[in-house]
Amino acid sequence: MTELLRHFEDFVRSQNGKIVDYSQDKKDRFICSIFPIGSSLQPGDVLTGGLAVRVEDESLQLHAYFLRQICTNGMVRALQTQAATFTVGQLYEFQAYLPTCIEQFREVDFRGNVEQLRFSLFQEVDESKLRRIAYQVASLTGNQNSTRQLFLLVREEMNRPQPNPRLKRGRPPRLFDVVNGVTALARDTADPAVRWELMRLGGELLNSATPSGPAEKPQYYRKEAATQPA
Repeated sequence: MTELLRHFEDFVRSQNGKIVDYSQDKKDRFICSIFPIGSSLQPGDVLTGGLAVRVEDESLQLHAYFLRQICTNGMVRALQTQAATFTVGQLYEFQAYLPTCIEQFREVDFRGNVEQLRFSLFQEVDESKLRRIAYQVASLTGNQNSTRQLFLLVREEMNRPQPNPRLKRGRPPRLFDVVNGVTALARDTADPAVRWELMRLGGELLNSATPSGPAEKPQYYRKEAATQPA
């Protein structure tokens, strides 16, 4: 497994990327990396993409990783292109897969995640759904106080100055606020396994982000998407 991790770190450096988190608990190791892949969600709010690794027992799992730079919140999602799990004896397969994986990530996973985050800016979350998410968070952390922390973090995101006039203070919570509340809680969690699961929950919540009409995408989003580099 050491060889697989060493090759992953070498690959990240070869792509001008960097490791932004390396941690482990008694049984698992977690590595998050970012590459020079980025896009603006809205003016002054940039999302950067990369790959994350979780080592469990004798297997290595590769995931999509996203970092919101404005608040250093990270999200982990399953790679949309294909399942990526490797064992100790699959070094050559892992080496061959990484270059293809990062290209697919640029074209599919990263762009899709940016679009879903933009949609989530305008998707309201009612109180019952917010409470269900809070229950999931408490189940992951094993701490009922995390429910209160989540509500405070969501409110903090709601009060953050926004460039779009539709996202004024005092509005109902949006999915974007909730995702960032969950990932902010992950950022401040010491246990690496719990932090990973919270980042993964944040990523999974985006699955419900869908456009409700053309008005949900401001003009500067459409223009930027048209000129985004490949």
